[in-house]
Amino acid sequence: MPIVCAIVIVTCTLWVSSGCSPRRESTVPSVRAISQEEVLELRRSGAGPLLLDVRTEAEYRDGHVAGALNIPHTEIAARLAELEEERLFSGE
Repeated sequence: MPIVCAIVIVTCTLWVSSGCSPRRESTVPSVRAISQEEVLELRRSGAGPLLLDVRTEAEYRDGHVAGALNIPHTEIAARLAELEEERLFSGE
């Protein structure tokens, strides 16, 4: 459940921040909310999305979704290369 909360927080942050800037053509792809069941089904089929857990390392160690990549929200900017690498290996 905490990972779902993290996904919701990131999604809401992107949604709110997109409304705070002047109108221009967006380069950010649209975000569609999906249920936990949908994520699990996608992962079983091998087509699952990258699951980014933005909680602290301690929170991640306490429990996380198998296969989730942990990059605490305070480190995302410094670790963007890892996200690009993950996307390359996942075939997206």
